Amino acid sequence: MPSSGPKNRRGSVRFKVAAAATSISTLALIVVGSVLVVLLHRTLINSVDQAVRREVELTASGLAVGFVPGESAAPNGTVVQVVAVNGGDFLYSSGAISGLPRMSLLIPTSHATVAAPLNPAFTSQYPLDLAYATTVASSKFGAVIVYAGASTAQANSATRLLVIELSALALPTVALLTALISWWVVGRSLRPVEAIRREVAEISTVSTGLRVPLPKGDDEIVRLASTMNAMLDRLETATIRQRQFVADASHELRSPLASIVAQVELAQRRPERTDYDAMVRIVADESGRLDRLVDDLLMLAKSDERAIVLDRKEVDLDDLMLAEAERLRSVGRVSVVTVKVGPARVSGDRELLRRALRNLVDNAERYATSTVTFEVRQGATNAEVVIADDGPGVPEALRATLFDRFSRADSSRVRGTGGTGLGLAIVAQIATLHAGVIALGDSSSGARFVLTLPADNFDD
Repeated sequence: MPSSGPKNRRGSVRFKVAAAATSISTLALIVVGSVLVVLLHRTLINSVDQAVRREVELTASGLAVGFVPGESAAPNGTVVQVVAVNGGDFLYSSGAISGLPRMSLLIPTSHATVAAPLNPAFTSQYPLDLAYATTVASSKFGAVIVYAGASTAQANSATRLLVIELSALALPTVALLTALISWWVVGRSLRPVEAIRREVAEISTVSTGLRVPLPKGDDEIVRLASTMNAMLDRLETATIRQRQFVADASHELRSPLASIVAQVELAQRRPERTDYDAMVRIVADESGRLDRLVDDLLMLAKSDERAIVLDRKEVDLDDLMLAEAERLRSVGRVSVVTVKVGPARVSGDRELLRRALRNLVDNAERYATSTVTFEVRQGATNAEVVIADDGPGVPEALRATLFDRFSRADSSRVRGTGGTGLGLAIVAQIATLHAGVIALGDSSSGARFVLTLPADNFDD
């Protein structure tokens, strides 16, 4: 049964993204809110500070031209005191601080407005946070000191109110909205991914024809779905080829085994009528065919698993081809032409290259009418081996699959000559391992195979 989906919501991408977005937005709001609170508090305090300084300056200017101080029109509860320089008599106090001690004991020595430290005896009776003072040398009261002070309690209250509003209202609201929106957006974005997951969960080795749905648009999810469909196409092709390969291998293994078993059973049932010499020849032939088939299958299996390690050495292709020519001449069925075999050297695994050439030579000998032609030539960037025969050639319809496993131009003729249907496939694998290529060349008659390998430059 395919999985119905993730059970743990906290482990899902949707939850993680929503949690991350909520955390980031909350942290951002905390940082921005903190900066806002600090700036607002500083602005309010500066406003109070400027109001007090301005009140001192305005009162001092009024005294200098003969005005009598009155109640402060400044906000934030600014209060004013005017004290005589000589004797320290109170000449004026705001109504709110009437009868209280001096606001500050500072006596400014210049006419500049300066910050005045508050008198503890005063602040114990009236709450102030800051004060300014200046000296007026000439007024209707004589030389006087003007003090003005104010409390920052309102600024602090406004700041606290802002902190409460941000903490109790803005922060939870933003966090909740961010969580809900990100949960919905991510869920909507991942809906095609979940559809892809469900479809992939339904796909098995039995039903490989299914494909994941392609969402609309051209985003990452669409490209993911396209890539997965391309991957599924490759997997389906590989599965079909694997099944066909297993079926073909089973058939090929069964054929020589059945022949051997039939000969043995016949000898057991009718020993007096058995030609043991003929039976031995048949069993030996079928055993050899079986051995070659198993060897070919192991070779291809290792190649598929990338378990073949090349023993790279300098290999003279012309020497290998001339050795194959001598072997073929010893058989005596066809004539061998080697006049175009020239020197050529590559870097590769000698035994694997020998096997590839032997498979090509055996294939040519199997189908040749009377002649097999060898050619070897060295190019600037590659070495080329050509093996041609004067047989019936390869039908056009079979050329596309000629180097596939168990591909045969004529099954009956191959079986009659002991072929396994894997020879050319092995040649193609060996060529690939050496970064080369095997191809069926053009020929007016017969088949012409061209093996091209990259040539290395060797010092003589």
